[in-house]
Amino acid sequence: MKQSNFTNDGHNYSLDYMRIFAMLTVVAIHVPIYIDLPNFIEAVFGRGRGVYIFFSLSGYLACCSYMKVTSVLSYYKNRVFRILPSYYMGIVLAFICNGIINGDGVKDIFHLGWIRYFLALNTVLPSNSYNDWNNIYGYWTMSCFIWFYIMLPFILKIVKCFKHACMFWVGSFFILALWKQLIYFVFSGVPNIENLSDIAGISPFGALRFFSVGIVAYYAIHDNKLWNGIIISTIMAIMGMFIDRSSLVWACLAGILIIAFYNNGNMFNINIKVNNVIRWFSKKSFYVYLTHLIAFDIAWYLIGKENLNLGIKSFIWFLIAMFFTIIFSFILNFTDNIVQKIFKN
Repeated sequence: MKQSNFTNDGHNYSLDYMRIFAMLTVVAIHVPIYIDLPNFIEAVFGRGRGVYIFFSLSGYLACCSYMKVTSVLSYYKNRVFRILPSYYMGIVLAFICNGIINGDGVKDIFHLGWIRYFLALNTVLPSNSYNDWNNIYGYWTMSCFIWFYIMLPFILKIVKCFKHACMFWVGSFFILALWKQLIYFVFSGVPNIENLSDIAGISPFGALRFFSVGIVAYYAIHDNKLWNGIIISTIMAIMGMFIDRSSLVWACLAGILIIAFYNNGNMFNINIKVNNVIRWFSKKSFYVYLTHLIAFDIAWYLIGKENLNLGIKSFIWFLIAMFFTIIFSFILNFTDNIVQKIFKN
């Protein structure tokens, strides 16, 4: 891989801006769930498109991480310490807060309950209550991340260059089609299953087509085929527009920006102090991503579970939500630090 024009410390700050932008769009898209206001974020970006930017970024950064380690075991160890402590603490917070707000809720017909989330099975095994056992607080994405990180070493056994990456990207759409057929074949006759089409579509195998954008970006850079990568991603983005798949469009735009930013690690030409703040916030954005919906729900519960209009009560809800987001993010950060000290020293 040729040397990029990163900043002096070797860090690509432009990707931090992308991560923060994606996180903010994900947070903003959830505000109208609680406050009755025009959802201009959804009108401009589509519902949850920041998630697909995250998928593309993760595909690229996971490849970078994997290529730096000396063994598959080291890669898995790094991923475990990077993801699981804060994610598991997020599940604990979700369990506590959901219990306070909704009580016992609906029983899982497969009797797994919260184990689904700990084992990242919530997007591969349907349930009788989609919002309880498949996507509580938007945690479908975490299952996709975890399964992708597990699959990546096997993917990179067959994907060795830019051409292979492009072929795998195309293949990921066939993988999605096969997964959908399998899900419908196995579960279509099971009574009381909810949102089977969502499980078929938002599974880790469905998300592969977005993670693959990042893999293509990685090999475009690795093989010095930057323009090839930009052209391929642009073509796929245009196809996404024609088939009304804005999720694919945003994933492709993220891939294009990853390649473009490779030679512009500080393209915004901002001084180092501001960049350090951005880098810090980028690192903490994962905690906000994991906890903001839990905080939103707690704030909604504390003000009486009311439907809110713009006004003083919605402002109070917002302040409470931000307070709990900060508190919960601190808890996740503290958990990460404790685990690092225990297991890495």
